[in-house]
Amino acid sequence: MGTKIASVNKRNTFTLPLGTELTGGILTKFIERHNKDITNYNFLASYMDGKEPEMVRPAPNQLLVVNDFAGYIVEMNSSYLVGNPVQYQASEQFDIEAIRRAYKQQTIADVDSEIAEDCSIYGKAYELVYADEESKPVSVKLNVRNTFIIRDDTFMHKPMYAVSLSQVVNKDGDYVDGEFTLDVWDDNTIKKYELKGSQLNLIDESRHFFGKVPVI
Repeated sequence: MGTKIASVNKRNTFTLPLGTELTGGILTKFIERHNKDITNYNFLASYMDGKEPEMVRPAPNQLLVVNDFAGYIVEMNSSYLVGNPVQYQASEQFDIEAIRRAYKQQTIADVDSEIAEDCSIYGKAYELVYADEESKPVSVKLNVRNTFIIRDDTFMHKPMYAVSLSQVVNKDGDYVDGEFTLDVWDDNTIKKYELKGSQLNLIDESRHFFGKVPVI
């Protein structure tokens, strides 16, 4: 019997039994499901990029006019969430002043605004935290179309893996069906893979020292 891949709620959370190692077959199934989410993301984005989404209603209730309220709602919602910069705080026993300085240096408020906008458009957003060449913490927004998180199937649903994928492009600039490059984070490492069909090849592996999956 194969590993059970279950959707646990209406948001189609990707789950695996605790301790399951990723395989090409498992990743292929998750990517297939993620592609269905991409279709929905593109539909939601169409409200924002000036293209009216395709809406059809049969007679006698044809849809004649579409009001462009989406951009207004996103702007208002994002401003409400992060109109004032997010304050990063911790309990007294933790000194995070170095983190605050690093975040101020990278203008973290801009990243927070981008994340809030993605949440307003797509209903979710992803943030990657990593250490730069000077070992300073840096946060960046990941594209929701290229990212998904795999959680354990316990009641806690803790993140086991975060996946960022790019479809392989051939020399003619065309996408190659079924071929991807993947960055996969777990609690301790980041691994780069090539995926061809269900064949998974490890290209590179390094430690990230955050102690947890560094994608939020």
